[in-house]
Amino acid sequence: MAIEAPIPRDRIPPQSLEMEQAFLGSILVDATPMGPASEFLKVEDFYRDTHRLIYEAILALHERNSAIDLLTVQEQLRIMGKLEQVGGAPYLVQLTNATPTSENAVYYARVVHEKAILRQLLSASSKIQSLAHSDYDDIRQVVDQAEQAVFQVAAERDTRNFVPMPVLVNEVYSALETLSNQPSMTTGLRTPFHRLNWMTAGLQASDLIIIAARPSMGKTSLALGMGQYAAIHERAAVAVFSLEMSKE
Repeated sequence: MAIEAPIPRDRIPPQSLEMEQAFLGSILVDATPMGPASEFLKVEDFYRDTHRLIYEAILALHERNSAIDLLTVQEQLRIMGKLEQVGGAPYLVQLTNATPTSENAVYYARVVHEKAILRQLLSASSKIQSLAHSDYDDIRQVVDQAEQAVFQVAAERDTRNFVPMPVLVNEVYSALETLSNQPSMTTGLRTPFHRLNWMTAGLQASDLIIIAARPSMGKTSLALGMGQYAAIHERAAVAVFSLEMSKE
């Protein structure tokens, strides 16, 4: 939940209008990065109100799995009754012309999101200052409220939150389409064991795989062997952590 508290007027809140423009312009040119960007970038992350409205229109198209380009966003803004408020078609064209490259859209989105977190942190610090100067009956309540203000900002860094169903369906459909074009039935990382590959279709991303057996039955050797195979034959990055043996 966003924290609202007065921000001193003598300092401009953290923001980057250039990054906001670059991201929006990138999406108008090539909407491919909207999938990963929409997972963490919210409408309220934009500092300028006009940019919020444009991103809101882009999100509406994205959630309907509609085409996203200059004309469709312009039409969506017209449907929303906000086209003139954002500067009309000339400003949308200006965004596309001012975009350095559409390949860095996700990076631009990250910067916009980080600036929003800094603004929330600034607002939280202002709220904590007000709490510190207020009359209180129990200091523990003041500390609890201060901690809650900071924790709410910290929670914004965790992008693993509820995912809208349209976004999830689009991602799964794209993944299934990619898998259908593969010649092999093994869709994950292969292991040295062909029958295991056939049974599991390989080691799948995000899966937690537990190797269980009695002591001294070769669990560690098996895991290391599978990791070595993935590193050599699959060209995958493999990290090994052990909680029971020294690094030697």
